[in-house]
Amino acid sequence: TESFLKNKPVILLGAIPGQEARNVLCVKAHGAGIEAHSFQEAAEAVLRLRESPSEMESLKKGIATIARPDAAQNIALLARSA
Repeated sequence: TESFLKNKPVILLGAIPGQEARNVLCVKAHGAGIEAHSFQEAAEAVLRLRESPSEMESLKKGIATIARPDAAQNIALLARSA
């Protein structure tokens, strides 16, 4: 996601079944975000991240494993060469 390009974790709330649900699994598997099941949980996650530099740093390490800053350019190059 765009937030990964800014080295910011995501808090995922209310994924649409299908692709969005798979995205949640992928983000969680890489440790790049937090899944919340309610607005209350999302708010608590924001507060927790503000107060826990170590948790934020852990998520940033996860972001480094999943972020693809050149993805759009690579897709455009692929499309042009097809």
